[in-house]
Amino acid sequence: MPGNILILGTDSIGRFLASQFANSRKSYLEVFMLFANESLMKNYSANDSTVRYENHLSRHNPLKASYSLPGCYFPHGSNKQIQISYSKALRQTDRKYSSLDNKHIDNLIVTDRRYQTERVLKTYREYMSGRTNVMFLNPVIGGIERAVNALYGSNNLSDRPTLWMAMSTHLLRNNFGFSVKHLGSGDIRVCKCPPMGSFNKFFKNQEEQFPDIDELPQSLRYFMKLPMLQSLYCPYKYVYMAQVEKMIVDCCLYPLTRFLNDDLEEFIRAKSVKKMVKDIIAECVLVLSHLQRVQALASVDPTMITVLRPDRLYELVMSTLKLMQVSSSKYRKHNNNDVYDTLRGEIPLNEVLPVNLDIYYSNDLIVELGQKKDIPTPVNQTLFDLMHIQMNYDDYNIIH
Repeated sequence: MPGNILILGTDSIGRFLASQFANSRKSYLEVFMLFANESLMKNYSANDSTVRYENHLSRHNPLKASYSLPGCYFPHGSNKQIQISYSKALRQTDRKYSSLDNKHIDNLIVTDRRYQTERVLKTYREYMSGRTNVMFLNPVIGGIERAVNALYGSNNLSDRPTLWMAMSTHLLRNNFGFSVKHLGSGDIRVCKCPPMGSFNKFFKNQEEQFPDIDELPQSLRYFMKLPMLQSLYCPYKYVYMAQVEKMIVDCCLYPLTRFLNDDLEEFIRAKSVKKMVKDIIAECVLVLSHLQRVQALASVDPTMITVLRPDRLYELVMSTLKLMQVSSSKYRKHNNNDVYDTLRGEIPLNEVLPVNLDIYYSNDLIVELGQKKDIPTPVNQTLFDLMHIQMNYDDYNIIH
């Protein structure tokens, strides 16, 4: 049996995974939405513990479906009872979800970057062991290592979970009421993370012998079989290359969609915006090409050099921006009243207005890495500063 599977994160990829697990309807799968705070758990319960999936891959014929999935909340302290929410449909079944009775997390999938930190994960450390599998979805470069080292230390290996990384290229957008819109099809590349301090040996072993999918635990094999995910089990180097690529793309997408959201379609044609994209990419490539792991891969596999080609990255960013036009605020004004309903108090604010903290994990990280290498990053620094000011301004307006 695969044991329980807990999805930590209500971001778009978290909701996407939850809907696909629920849609699989496998009686042996005990999948839960795991909430980092009780208020979000209550919001989910008020939504009848339901995730809504909207397939917009065919824009003229969107498909919508709602899926029931239990939610759970782990209070601090092992003597406190784990709270579980069920939809009406789940309450009418005989399923007991007994795998949470022993308070052990068998499989944890962390999708939200805000939760891929030691500060959040330490809440669940007492429920995990060496038998636990932890998968990080779309982590920033170095994020897994920082979180796990802070949580377990560099020498404590006996009770450390097995770590996995996955990078998604699906284009998704959150909507209100725990729903997610699937705007563009992609894939999810999965790999096993290198053990502590043995990257070169791990990389060499994978070069000599392609990883066998049989080494995946049963739970992750179920994950790989979910049809809409289009999952691929890959050597670490290919997933790491996807991570580097996504890091650069995110550095362009998040600030542009944040600042130019109202007129995204018009602005992306402007020469000044195109120049800004090229400048962002140039800084990112310069900084990331100095990372030891990037240099190690580039020395043995020319694909790493191709991934960092500025012209290729520019075309990738611009093509993605065109796909994202359907999620601009101009488009949303004609398709729903999310913000209006939020101001009336009918929809929780954090379910509609996304907390655009990903810029802290992309542009800000490029600035941080650049400082360590004495590489100036004025464009990313300016974008981060503007984003920080705007977020503080938005918070002030919401409160007042």
